[in-house]
Amino acid sequence: MKDLKIEGIIPPMATPLDENQQISKQGIQKLTDFLIQGGVHGLFVLGSLGEFYAFSPEEKKLILETVLERNRGKVPVFAGTGAPTTREVIKLTTMAEEVGADGVAIVTPFYIKPSQEEVITHYRQIADSTSLPVIIYHNPGRTGGLTLSPTSVRELSQIENIKGIIDASGDINFILGYLRQTESDFAVLAGQDPLILSALILGAPGAVAATANIVPQVVVDMYNNFKEGNFELALEEQKKIASLRDTFTLASFPSVVKQILNLLDIPAGPPRSPVEPLDAGQKSRLVQVLKSLNLTLSGQ
Repeated sequence: MKDLKIEGIIPPMATPLDENQQISKQGIQKLTDFLIQGGVHGLFVLGSLGEFYAFSPEEKKLILETVLERNRGKVPVFAGTGAPTTREVIKLTTMAEEVGADGVAIVTPFYIKPSQEEVITHYRQIADSTSLPVIIYHNPGRTGGLTLSPTSVRELSQIENIKGIIDASGDINFILGYLRQTESDFAVLAGQDPLILSALILGAPGAVAATANIVPQVVVDMYNNFKEGNFELALEEQKKIASLRDTFTLASFPSVVKQILNLLDIPAGPPRSPVEPLDAGQKSRLVQVLKSLNLTLSGQ
């Protein structure tokens, strides 16, 4: 099992597509470069923002391989290998290990709603199938309301290669509960951008931050300022991040993030159907907000 420190700012990467909604290797390479140059501490490929649900196993392999080739070991790369069934997760996790991922992040099962005991067994069987570090991905809003209790996470944290959890519930009480129930070497990561600073104050070692796709340096600066004791600066950066995150509700997820990347000259392309790109009115409102945040936009 790889010895890996899980900390800092880890963006859940968008997955660039071309105008025909096919994978854009060039776009993936450019986004990878942009994020690494922004100082991020890791990359999370094929998460919710990365539209993992929209791709075949073969496409997922291509996306992951493209990021790994471009990254060349600069930062840890975590692959999203979540699926509704244990069997499918194990297949995807095996693929991720074979192509060289540094770890996997696995969302709780979706569509179905298993019991706490069934979810624990699910993760235990996955962990037994791989030597990679496993991160649990807790996102009730996108998994039919399925939550993981702090006591369940405590039990899972005792499995050798289950190394952390991303909490995207939006409820700071989950983060606090997970921190209280686990040891300090178990990484409890914030998964909602407005709560990053609060989570750091409580003891979280980092965050999976969607806004870091767009302003990686700002999110990294907030993290660094917090670590250095510059709390007022960190708070100002947190406010900017929260304002940017608010724009994500202007249209269906994840079309806003892709539109912003396109405006930043990073060719993210459209989302995959049935989600559609922003219409003219939505784009105009988005540009106004982005200009108020002093983002430099292409052609605006």
